[in-house]
Amino acid sequence: TGQAAGDLCGSNTQCTSGVCFGGVCLEEKQPNGQRCDPNDNVDCQNGACGFEFFNPSSYTVCCPSNEIERIPNRQRDGRIYCTGQQDGAACGTNSQCTSGVCSEGVCVLEIPTQPPTTTAPTPVPTDPPTTSSVPDLSCTVDLDCPNNICAFDVWDASVRETVCCPSDDRFVLSTGPGTSAFFCTVNIPTGEPCQDSGGGNLGCESGICIEGICVDEQS
Repeated sequence: TGQAAGDLCGSNTQCTSGVCFGGVCLEEKQPNGQRCDPNDNVDCQNGACGFEFFNPSSYTVCCPSNEIERIPNRQRDGRIYCTGQQDGAACGTNSQCTSGVCSEGVCVLEIPTQPPTTTAPTPVPTDPPTTSSVPDLSCTVDLDCPNNICAFDVWDASVRETVCCPSDDRFVLSTGPGTSAFFCTVNIPTGEPCQDSGGGNLGCESGICIEGICVDEQS
């Protein structure tokens, strides 16, 4: 404990400032707009760390709005996003928008209305929301990734490489006597090699690893 600003650290309690981010002690908590760890809101002066935009490829920052919202998805409890999104920004809920209105995935000033008509209105083409999945980027450490999760993509040692996990999650597997490594969850296609013990099922897209191969269903 008692590490000064700029010293290496592994937890907040090691730093005199009480803030360890990216493996380095910070001088003080981060101001609005600066990078932070969404799992540890003590990084921020305002105590609100989330994804800056409703887009998984955006970075986590101390929210300028001073407020965050957890939006459920298929990955566990969902992700934490900053509120206060402006008109035209992507959104998932009304409360994310400054206007309080999220229509078809975009913040708008008011709910669009259709004029009365006796015939079915012609659909108006709209641009899709500016959301995308986490890009499959190569990485070396967590800070290389927008989602702060870097791990091996597949089990096959001859081809695997470290990437920013598309699933936003990872787990630990033994890679040999006394060694282990992080692997992305639900990332190995059916028919590809997997670790059939020690939780290796988690690496398969199907969630099932039998005799060292990912399969669609139990035989």
